[in-house]
Amino acid sequence: MPARRLRSALFILCCACGLVACGASDDDSSSTPPTTNANTAGDSDGAGETDGSEDTVDTTDEPAATTPPTTEPAMPKASFTVQESVGQITVRGAEPGVDLVVLDGDNVIAEAAADDNGNVVLHYLPQGSTYTVARADRSAGVTNVSVSDVAGSIPDRSFYEGQVIDEGFTYIETRDGTTLSAYVVLPGPVEDGPYPTVVEYSGYTPSDPVTGLGGLGGEGFDPTAFCGALPVLCKAPTQVSSLLAGLRGYAVVGVNVRGSGCSGGAYDFFDDAQLADGYDVIETVAAQPWVKGNKVGMVGLSYPGISQLFVASTQPPSLAAIAPLSITGDNGNGVIRPGGLLNVGFATSWAEAVSTDAAEGEGWEAEVIAAGDTQCEANMELRNHGVDLIARIRDNPWYTPEIAGRVDGRTFVDKINVPVYLTSQWQDEQTGGAFDVILDKFTSSPYARFDLANGAHVDGYAPYRLDEWKAFLDIYVADEVPNFDPLFSRIVVPVLYDAVFGVAPELPDNRWTEVSTVEEARAKWESEMPVKVTFESGAGTSSPGSPVGTFTAEFAAWPPPETQATRWYFQPDGSLGDDLPPPDGGASQFARDNSAGERTYYEGGTGGLFAALPPYDWRPEDAGKALVFEAPALADDLALVGNASIDLWIKADADNTDIEVVLSEIRPDGTEMLVQTGFLNTEYRVTTRESSDFLAIPSALEIDRAVLDPEAWTLARISTHAFAHVFRAGSQLRITLDTPGDDEPLWAWELPDRPDGLLTVVGHNADAPSSILLPVIPGLDAPGDAAPCPSLRGQPCRPAVDFANTPADN
Repeated sequence: MPARRLRSALFILCCACGLVACGASDDDSSSTPPTTNANTAGDSDGAGETDGSEDTVDTTDEPAATTPPTTEPAMPKASFTVQESVGQITVRGAEPGVDLVVLDGDNVIAEAAADDNGNVVLHYLPQGSTYTVARADRSAGVTNVSVSDVAGSIPDRSFYEGQVIDEGFTYIETRDGTTLSAYVVLPGPVEDGPYPTVVEYSGYTPSDPVTGLGGLGGEGFDPTAFCGALPVLCKAPTQVSSLLAGLRGYAVVGVNVRGSGCSGGAYDFFDDAQLADGYDVIETVAAQPWVKGNKVGMVGLSYPGISQLFVASTQPPSLAAIAPLSITGDNGNGVIRPGGLLNVGFATSWAEAVSTDAAEGEGWEAEVIAAGDTQCEANMELRNHGVDLIARIRDNPWYTPEIAGRVDGRTFVDKINVPVYLTSQWQDEQTGGAFDVILDKFTSSPYARFDLANGAHVDGYAPYRLDEWKAFLDIYVADEVPNFDPLFSRIVVPVLYDAVFGVAPELPDNRWTEVSTVEEARAKWESEMPVKVTFESGAGTSSPGSPVGTFTAEFAAWPPPETQATRWYFQPDGSLGDDLPPPDGGASQFARDNSAGERTYYEGGTGGLFAALPPYDWRPEDAGKALVFEAPALADDLALVGNASIDLWIKADADNTDIEVVLSEIRPDGTEMLVQTGFLNTEYRVTTRESSDFLAIPSALEIDRAVLDPEAWTLARISTHAFAHVFRAGSQLRITLDTPGDDEPLWAWELPDRPDGLLTVVGHNADAPSSILLPVIPGLDAPGDAAPCPSLRGQPCRPAVDFANTPADN
């Protein structure tokens, strides 16, 4: 949520408050050694043997000679210092520009040059061993340098209990000596504590002590007069989840990950040092006397939501629960390269932006330094040693456990052993709809609830979820019966939501009024179904686009166990039908459009996507550049929940091709509503053993790289991201196939280098029976008529137009 939008909302809020005086693969926990220039010193062939000549020396009567052992002279100790850490080593005080190496015996496993200040950070070193860090010429070095792993380097409890964290801007020391900047906000005087406490941990601005709510509305507004009823306003954290928790009675601790904000170290995207830091943050915060029960929770949407999964996987004993909102599942194949296509519209641009902010700061750090904070100034010295995320992405197009696997939630969320409340949206324009691949992996959590819906990224804060989020924190972090402040519900929420969404929905009724003990509250929560799906968010009130659904359904697991498979086959006339296509059904083709990859259907900036009815521009397909298949008008409602698998029999006049599928609804009123999308670079068409009939998961292993035979039909499965949608009676289900592009609001593609106009041929005959498999939930009835189009959040509309497919040339 843009800070400016939030601040404007709170400006209005404060004015209103004046009436009452008052934001894959197998798990591999080791880090990845970079490509190295190893010295391969081995014994020469025949060492210790004679050369075959007959010249000998008779030593029968001579005493045996004794050879004194040779001792390798010790390497002189270097003048630079070495900081040991988890998966990495930091060198300070070296000669500027000198080449440094990390030696495992005689082998070089990493090398880098010191910067102008004599500093360098060497990332992704093999863990659990000791090394020598030396000048490249071996003239000096430091021996017995330990590189540890997360679990094997946990400090004694006294390390955490010995740190004192006061309210306001401060630092938390981690196990390797790095200090992380933190901003602590208590909901009242410290002597009135202890308080239930939550941590927000990310590379954004959680520890920013400068911005607060100053400058609201651009007028330099001072909220001091309103802090009697809402004291958090006068010391407000900048992150929305922290602000909302603070306004509802929680102490909040915002912490910047290493290499960001005023935190020390060098930035990376969830390396093991960052995970170890997260563990240390939880334990240090929980040890403070103002923390209720010496247990803390975690909060945050998007980046600080995803970070909760990583930190919780390290199992900090003082972590009570996590509440991640709007998250990813598999960061690699789910967001960076979905279906093998590089997402340059959001993934790489986000990585570049957050890396730049980490390296250069976001502005508030300079004010902290100018005020005399020497710790922040010292911590900034390593900022130019962050990992080059863009190079890492581009240099690793294929899945490996060491690189992609370590940011793939499927490999670690099974280690999370605390209660979880998770929300996400099928059409999330930023993190995407592939989060569902981890939902069945929370096997160690005592209770994991998933609150799912259509919608946009910010809808993790939808009003119907806000009370559930608060109730979850009250039960599992505060250890108390959920309680709700009428001031917050009646004034804060309407003002905030009107500013963000353009509408002002009210919170639902308090469903905890009949509960008198926390034990009853916990039993009530845990007796409810773990998967809750809200349908048609945006159509639940008289204001189209308001983030309220029309109805909900609950399921015992994900995917829903009651799902039934319905398969419809592509027909020669462009229809979808129950029967196999005829033997002579032929095929259709579409031409590649290389310009499509860069096009999206929204150009107005991220913030406008959160409005009730964003100004989408979802354009129709061009003749000859797409294929369309439509089912007949439905006689009854059709409820679909899960992934749809589009099983295509294809040919192409090249080794490979790229295909996007779009699932949409054609309504009786002549409008078309987008439901969900899916993508595939056919080089990535080989699937994993974890794939199901509905969900085709590309292995993305380089060994599985595939090519097409231009003379033979090849099966390529493309699954849509998960979705939940009811196609009303009278509507038609449509499947569109074309070049990836045009059908996402922010995601754009760097398409592989293939000829413009490349023909992709899709079969609809007995030898090549292309089809779609749909996840039907029988007996799920939707109330009322179909929602207006547009109205559903994250689902644009356009006039439905007839489309004629192009028959294949042969």
